[in-house]
Amino acid sequence: MRGRRVVDIGCGDGWLCRLAAEAGAAGVVGLDPSQRMLDLADGRTSDARITYRRAFAEDAELETGSVDVVLSVLALHYVADLDAVARRIARWLRPGGDVLAIVEHPLFLATASDREYAETAAGRRAYLLHSYALEGERRERWFVPGVLKHHRTVSSFVNAFIGAGLVIDRLAEPLPDPGLVDQTELTDATAAPPLLALRARRAEASPA
Repeated sequence: MRGRRVVDIGCGDGWLCRLAAEAGAAGVVGLDPSQRMLDLADGRTSDARITYRRAFAEDAELETGSVDVVLSVLALHYVADLDAVARRIARWLRPGGDVLAIVEHPLFLATASDREYAETAAGRRAYLLHSYALEGERRERWFVPGVLKHHRTVSSFVNAFIGAGLVIDRLAEPLPDPGLVDQTELTDATAAPPLLALRARRAEASPA
């Protein structure tokens, strides 16, 4: 992050923006459509390198080639047209710039409502998967009922960034530290991977 210009899509209360600044970012812009979250971010941020803007990923406007790093943690599964947002991200990035995106894993998002499960003979949970191949809206409870998310397959998620001209150099399915998995709230993390993470880069400019 040191010396780089960073954008955080879906910044919420600005926690990742503050981490980026602590890691040495030259400037950080946090984008979020929720004024309530931005008010929290403003109240928790004192670093002059960080600014916040109210915007959806789909309509945020940044100068072409003005960003070194785009971050997005648990926000892009709320985006209906990921292809368009990936192209927008690619346009913002300078040559050699990076994007790191973390979303709810499509397998996790496609498990049955209320996370219905059966227990295996070994006593582990096996979640019921449904309609994985059928992309589109999913509504589920997240603090409140009826939260709208957009399910897409792993290949669609990856191909959105490839189609935008970005070069993927890392794909990961993060899991808790093994020492934490036995805690009650994390015991099912290995049954269906909860997260999918992607890192990609805008290719360096071609030599003259």
